[in-house]
Amino acid sequence: METLRVGWEQLLTSINRNINEVENQILTRDSKGITQEQLNEFRSSFNHFDKNRTGRLTPEEFKSCLVSLGYSIGKDRQGDIDFQRILAVVDPNSTGYVHFGRFLRLHDQRSTDTRHRRTSY
Repeated sequence: METLRVGWEQLLTSINRNINEVENQILTRDSKGITQEQLNEFRSSFNHFDKNRTGRLTPEEFKSCLVSLGYSIGKDRQGDIDFQRILAVVDPNSTGYVHFGRFLRLHDQRSTDTRHRRTSY
């Protein structure tokens, strides 16, 4: 019975890995400003903070994830305001969760905004 359970878990892990790979390919295709390397970094960071593997982050998990990617979010009132502004972009319906697609759009938008500002000068 134990062998069957281990085999089943390996199959589920393999299926989830394949799903992640296909999702990454779709997201890369749809995201114009993000390289495959960046996408892999974002996915890895997102998955690291998605401890219970729900495919979504709570606001605190999301904040930790952003900090791990180099976002500077202060621990003061202004930092809270800045974070709430970012959270409103990735969770516009105030569901209390951030899904990977929304998380990725934030980076895609940030990359596009940065490129646009550079070409505007």
